[in-house]
Order: sequence, then structure tokens, then C-alpha cells
Amino acid sequence: PSDFDVTHRITTSFVYQVPALRGSRGFVKAVTGGWQLNGVLTLQSGLPFTVTAGVDRSLAGVNLDHADVHGPVANYNGKSHVEKTAKYFDTSAFSLPALGTFGTGSRNNLRAPGIDTLDAGIFKNVELHNDKRLELRWEAFNALNHPNFLAPNASFSSPNFGRITSTNRGRVMQIA
Repeated sequence: PSDFDVTHRITTSFVYQVPALRGSRGFVKAVTGGWQLNGVLTLQSGLPFTVTAGVDRSLAGVNLDHADVHGPVANYNGKSHVEKTAKYFDTSAFSLPALGTFGTGSRNNLRAPGIDTLDAGIFKNVELHNDKRLELRWEAFNALNHPNFLAPNASFSSPNFGRITSTNRGRVMQIA
């Protein structure tokens, strides 16, 4: 497979046990001790997608025809969020295929935006008795609330052709 066929993903995680204040006892030790920070960082290239005709031009009855493509297709992933969502790729490079044909565009010829997310949590462990403890947790998924856009509309016949109209979920927090 070519490099384009491969989705690149980097995932790393961390756990940090916060030390209690040195020499602390009683209430101060109970409040400052037992804290833990953790996180998972994920950076992933976008998934490939196919530009389709959006209508059955081949007359095969399955509506899976590709659009015709005319030369290289510019990608606007590096633009601002507003520009990128309004027009993710050069839609003028595509057209409907001739009636009775399947289209000249290849399968998975473009790549959707990537995913950048940090999931993080802070935990407090409270010792209750000899072998019992209570764990308090606050977790944030997509903690930085980074917009992770989904693939743009890839149907040539759609009025939203080339536009990104949805994202993965934003920040979600939970307490347990």
C-alpha cells in the first residue's frame, strides 16, 4: 500500500502521582496527599474518503459511481476553521460522469481532517480504613475542546458538496 493508504496514529499517555507536602500530617496530609494526574494524547491523520457522483450515472442500479476528476485536487485543511468547513477541497476539479460510465475518480482519493485530542483526569485517593479507600475522579475527554472535524460531504450531487457539516463531540466531563 502507498503512504496515502496508511492512517498514521500517535498515542501517548502519562500518569503522575502528586507528592504530598513533605512532613505534612493530619488534615494537611489528608488534603494534599493521594492526588494523581493522568492523560492520553491522540494525534491521528484523517481517514481516506471517496468522492462519489451521488446519482446512478452508470445505470447499474447501485448508486456507487465515482465522480469524474480533472487533475490534482487542492486540499484546504490548513485554512482557518471557517474556510475549511465551507470548502475543504477544490470542488471544481470534479464533475458528473457521462451517462453509462462509473466515473474516473479513484477510491479513497482524498483524506479527511485528522484527530487531535487530549483526555485528562485528576484523581484523589482517600484512605478510609486498613484495606478500604475512596477514589474521587474528575475526567475530561477532549479536554482542550479541540474541534475534530468529520469528513466533508463527498457527494457531487449534494448542495453541501465539499463542505464539512459535523464534528466529533466536544469536551465531555464527568465526576465519579
